[in-house]
Amino acid sequence: MAGDVPEDALCGAVTTLCRDALGPDNEVVEVKRLTAGASATTHRVRVRDGASGSERALILRRASPGDPFGGRVGTALEATTQAAVFAAGAPVAEVVATFEAHSVL
Repeated sequence: MAGDVPEDALCGAVTTLCRDALGPDNEVVEVKRLTAGASATTHRVRVRDGASGSERALILRRASPGDPFGGRVGTALEATTQAAVFAAGAPVAEVVATFEAHSVL
């Protein structure tokens, strides 16, 4: 199940992904599970920029195993739609990065 990843492994994997997306000076300071729904597990991620010391809050959505919605809407389509809505100026969260598969995530 998506939520059954040890916290240290999850934090390490998220750190790698954040550094790839945001730059090598970024450090994950917190990964906190918020929900565990039928279609995804949601985590709050706090990232600190090592150069400036500023922090930013991100959301990590991890697909649950299986296909609870019969293939109608997957996480890739969800992220693409969210990015388009953000680009159109709607007040939604920005999609910072997406990934297809990861051994831990």
